[in-house]
Amino acid sequence: MITNKIRSYEHYFYIDAAGKQKGTFSPEELGQESIKRDTLVWTQGMEQWKRAEEVDELQYLFTVHTVHLNQLMRLTLHLMGRLVLYLGTVSSPSCPNRGLWSLFL
Repeated sequence: MITNKIRSYEHYFYIDAAGKQKGTFSPEELGQESIKRDTLVWTQGMEQWKRAEEVDELQYLFTVHTVHLNQLMRLTLHLMGRLVLYLGTVSSPSCPNRGLWSLFL
C-alpha cells in the first residue's frame, strides 16, 4: 500500500547562549531567534541534541544569509567600480590632467 504523507514541520527546543532550554519553535520561529550553526537543538524523534547545522530541516536558516552576503558583495564591487569611473572623469584644480582620482594614487 502506497500512501502520500505530508510532512509537517517539527517544533524544536534549543539551548541559548546562557545554557537555558527554550522552546518550542517552528523552523521559521527559530530563524527569528537568531540561532547559530552550533546552537544545540532537539525535537521529538531525535535520540540526542544536535547542532542546528546538522538538522536537514534547518539548513536553509544558514544558506539564506550566504546568498544575501554574496549579493551585497557584488553590489559593493559594482558601486566601487562606478566610483572609480566617476572619479576618473572629475577634474581637480590641483591635478587638471588626471582628474580627482589622481588624489588617491
